[in-house]
Amino acid sequence: AHFAGTNNWMAELGFGIAVFIISATFTDVYIVARARQKSTKESLVASAANLIERNQRRYGGFLAHIGMAILLIGLAGNAFNMETEKYLAPGESLEFENYRVQYDGYDESNDGHRDYFRAKLTLFRDGKNIGTSHPEISVYFPGEDREIRNSEVAIHSTLFEDAYLIFAEPQGERGLIRLMINPLITFFWVGTLVTVLGSILALVPWRFPRYRSPKGTAAVMILFLLAIPASAQEYSRAIGNRDPVAQQLTCQCSCNMPLDKCDMASCHSSGNLLDELAGLRLDGLDDAAMVKEMAVRHTKVILNAPPKEGFHWIGWILPFALFLIGLLGLSGWLLMKKSSVSDSADASLNVKKSDLDAIDVALKDQDRRFDEEEI
Repeated sequence: AHFAGTNNWMAELGFGIAVFIISATFTDVYIVARARQKSTKESLVASAANLIERNQRRYGGFLAHIGMAILLIGLAGNAFNMETEKYLAPGESLEFENYRVQYDGYDESNDGHRDYFRAKLTLFRDGKNIGTSHPEISVYFPGEDREIRNSEVAIHSTLFEDAYLIFAEPQGERGLIRLMINPLITFFWVGTLVTVLGSILALVPWRFPRYRSPKGTAAVMILFLLAIPASAQEYSRAIGNRDPVAQQLTCQCSCNMPLDKCDMASCHSSGNLLDELAGLRLDGLDDAAMVKEMAVRHTKVILNAPPKEGFHWIGWILPFALFLIGLLGLSGWLLMKKSSVSDSADASLNVKKSDLDAIDVALKDQDRRFDEEEI
C-alpha cells in the first residue's frame, strides 16, 4: 500500500536496479548449476553448492552483489517513510495507514537522577493487537538552563516495515503521540550482512567440509539472516536512553554491569550510587567532573574503562600497538616466504627447451578446458 501510485523516480530506479542485479545473478548461477546437474546427475542444490566450493571467489563476489542490491532496496524504501502525530487523551486513538495507536495515559516518576514520563500505548495493525509499548521521556536537570530531554522509542519490526512509537510531549493527562512508519529498513541490515559474508567468501581461501549438507547450510544462513532484524531492534532500544554518567561507571555489586543497566534484585549499591550522582548534579558538576569525583570516592575500580590520562593511556594504546606489530610481522613473514619460493623456482628453471614447450602446450590446453572444468 505504501508504494502504490508513487512518482518517486529515484526510488523506482533503485528498485529496478536491485531486481535486475538479483535476477541476473540467480539466473547465471542457475544456468551453470543446471549444466553441471546434467553432467554429474547431482541434485540442483548439490550442484550449486559444489560450484560455490570450486570457485569461491566468483560466487562470493556474486553474493556481495546480491547484498548490495538488498541494501539498495532498503535505501530506496526511505523515500516512502511516513509519520503523523496527534495529542491524545486517555482512551483515544490515532489512526494512520493500516495502524491504530491507542493511548492509555502515562506515569510520571523520578528515580533519583532524572524525571521520566512513561506512556502506555497499544498498537494495532490491520485491526489486530500486536503489542503494548512504553515509550518514555527522560528529563535531566529539570527546570534548569541546561535541562536535557531524551526520548526512548518503542519499535515494532517486521520484514517489510518498522513502526516507531514516540511519546513526544506530556500535557496534563494528554500526550503528544508520534507514529513513524519506515518501510524496508530491515533490508538495509540484511543487505549489509550479506555483503560482508560475500566479501569474506571471496577473499578468504577456506573450504566447506565434505560432509556438509547443502540444505542444512542454507537453513542456518537463513536463520542467521532472520535474526538480524531482532538484533537491530534490540540495539536501537539499548542506545535509546541512557544516563550519560551512570553508563561510564560500574555497579559495585557482583553483576559487573554498567551502573545504569544493573537489574540484580539483591543489589544494594546501584541505588546509593545513583543518589550520589543526583547530589553531584545538584552541586552543579558537569559530567566529566562527576566521573572524576566518583573515581575519587570509590577508587578507579568504579570506572568502566581506564581514564585517558597518564599511565592509563597504555591500556588504550597497547591493543592497537600489538595488532599493528602482529600485522607487520605477518606481512614480513609472507614476503620472506614468497621470496623463498621465488628463489626455489628460479633454481629449478634449468630445464630443456623441449620441456618448456611441453609446459606451454599444457597451459594452453588448460585455458581451453577452463569453462568445462567449472561446469
